[in-house]
Amino acid sequence: EELYNEWIPSKKSKAFGPNGNPALHLKFKNYRKCLKHIIKTQKNKYYNDKIIEHSGDLKKTWEVINELRGKSRKSIKPQFNIDGVRITERRLIANKFNEYFASIATKMNEDADEGISLEPLP
Repeated sequence: EELYNEWIPSKKSKAFGPNGNPALHLKFKNYRKCLKHIIKTQKNKYYNDKIIEHSGDLKKTWEVINELRGKSRKSIKPQFNIDGVRITERRLIANKFNEYFASIATKMNEDADEGISLEPLP
Protein backbone atom coordinates (compact mmCIF):
# COMPACT_ATOMS: atom_id res chain seq x y z
CA GLU A 1 0.00 0.00 0.00
CA GLU A 2 1.45 3.31 -1.09
CA LEU A 3 1.28 6.19 1.37
CA TYR A 4 1.63 9.28 -0.77
CA ASN A 5 0.16 12.72 -0.68
CA GLU A 6 1.35 16.04 -1.97
CA TRP A 7 2.67 16.88 1.48
CA ILE A 8 4.56 13.57 1.87
CA PRO A 9 7.46 13.36 -0.59
CA SER A 10 7.56 10.23 -2.69
CA LYS A 11 10.19 7.54 -2.27
CA LYS A 12 11.86 8.86 -5.41
CA SER A 13 12.63 12.24 -3.82
CA LYS A 14 16.37 12.93 -4.01
CA ALA A 15 16.55 14.43 -0.51
CA PHE A 16 15.07 11.28 1.03
CA GLY A 17 16.63 8.75 -1.35
CA PRO A 18 19.61 6.57 -0.46
CA ASN A 19 21.92 8.88 -2.45
CA GLY A 20 20.57 12.03 -0.75
CA ASN A 21 20.89 13.05 2.86
CA PRO A 22 21.25 9.79 4.88
CA ALA A 23 19.88 11.35 8.07
CA LEU A 24 16.73 12.56 6.29
CA HIS A 25 16.36 9.19 4.58
CA LEU A 26 16.52 7.40 7.94
CA LYS A 27 14.01 9.82 9.51
CA PHE A 28 11.70 9.34 6.52
CA LYS A 29 11.86 5.54 6.76
CA ASN A 30 11.18 5.59 10.51
CA TYR A 31 8.27 8.01 10.12
CA ARG A 32 6.78 5.97 7.27
CA LYS A 33 7.09 2.77 9.32
CA CYS A 34 5.45 4.42 12.33
CA LEU A 35 2.64 5.91 10.23
CA LYS A 36 1.88 2.58 8.54
CA HIS A 37 1.78 0.89 11.96
CA ILE A 38 -0.62 3.52 13.36
CA ILE A 39 -2.94 3.26 10.34
CA LYS A 40 -2.97 -0.54 10.49
CA THR A 41 -3.63 -0.55 14.24
CA GLN A 42 -6.47 1.96 13.99
CA LYS A 43 -8.05 0.10 11.07
CA ASN A 44 -7.96 -3.17 13.04
CA LYS A 45 -9.42 -1.45 16.13
CA TYR A 46 -12.20 0.17 14.07
CA TYR A 47 -13.31 -3.11 12.47
CA ASN A 48 -12.98 -5.08 15.72
CA ASP A 49 -15.22 -2.54 17.47
CA LYS A 50 -17.77 -2.70 14.62
CA ILE A 51 -17.87 -6.52 14.74
CA ILE A 52 -18.26 -6.50 18.54
CA GLU A 53 -20.99 -3.86 18.27
CA HIS A 54 -22.96 -6.05 15.83
CA SER A 55 -22.09 -9.41 17.42
CA GLY A 56 -25.74 -10.40 17.93
CA ASP A 57 -26.82 -9.54 14.39
CA LEU A 58 -25.34 -11.82 11.72
CA LYS A 59 -26.55 -9.67 8.83
CA LYS A 60 -24.80 -6.56 10.18
CA THR A 61 -21.69 -8.60 11.06
CA TRP A 62 -21.44 -9.85 7.48
CA GLU A 63 -21.96 -6.32 6.18
CA VAL A 64 -18.91 -5.25 8.21
CA ILE A 65 -16.90 -8.26 6.96
CA ASN A 66 -17.85 -7.55 3.34
CA GLU A 67 -17.01 -3.86 3.79
CA LEU A 68 -13.59 -4.91 5.05
CA ARG A 69 -13.18 -7.18 2.02
CA GLY A 70 -14.22 -4.35 -0.31
CA LYS A 71 -17.44 -6.09 -1.31
CA SER A 72 -19.91 -3.61 0.19
CA ARG A 73 -23.06 -2.80 -1.74
CA LYS A 74 -23.70 0.84 -2.36
CA SER A 75 -27.34 1.79 -2.29
CA ILE A 76 -26.82 5.19 -3.86
CA LYS A 77 -29.33 5.96 -6.59
CA PRO A 78 -27.81 7.50 -9.69
CA GLN A 79 -28.56 11.19 -10.02
CA PHE A 80 -27.92 13.33 -13.06
CA ASN A 81 -28.54 16.98 -13.70
CA ILE A 82 -30.04 17.19 -17.20
CA ASP A 83 -31.18 20.57 -18.48
CA GLY A 84 -31.16 21.96 -14.93
CA VAL A 85 -33.39 19.17 -13.58
CA ARG A 86 -32.16 16.47 -11.20
CA ILE A 87 -33.18 13.07 -12.61
CA THR A 88 -33.07 9.79 -10.66
CA GLU A 89 -35.20 7.55 -12.89
CA ARG A 90 -32.90 5.00 -14.55
CA ARG A 91 -34.88 4.69 -17.80
CA LEU A 92 -34.94 8.45 -18.34
CA ILE A 93 -31.19 8.67 -17.64
CA ALA A 94 -30.56 5.87 -20.15
CA ASN A 95 -32.71 7.58 -22.79
CA LYS A 96 -30.90 10.90 -22.33
CA PHE A 97 -27.51 9.15 -22.68
CA ASN A 98 -28.79 7.42 -25.82
CA GLU A 99 -29.96 10.73 -27.30
CA TYR A 100 -26.61 12.34 -26.56
CA PHE A 101 -24.43 9.60 -28.02
CA ALA A 102 -26.71 9.10 -31.05
CA SER A 103 -26.47 12.82 -31.83
CA ILE A 104 -22.66 12.92 -31.81
CA ALA A 105 -22.28 11.40 -35.30
CA THR A 106 -24.89 13.75 -36.73
CA LYS A 107 -23.17 16.80 -35.24
CA MET A 108 -19.77 15.62 -36.49
CA ASN A 109 -21.17 15.17 -40.00
CA GLU A 110 -22.76 18.63 -39.94
CA ASP A 111 -19.47 20.20 -38.79
CA ALA A 112 -17.55 18.34 -41.50
CA ASP A 113 -20.06 19.34 -44.20
CA GLU A 114 -19.69 23.04 -43.34
CA GLY A 115 -16.00 23.01 -44.24
CA ILE A 116 -16.40 21.13 -47.54
CA SER A 117 -17.91 22.73 -50.60
CA LEU A 118 -18.91 20.29 -53.30
CA GLU A 119 -19.48 21.48 -56.82
CA PRO A 120 -21.92 19.62 -59.03
CA LEU A 121 -20.38 17.31 -61.61
CA PRO A 122 -20.79 18.31 -65.29
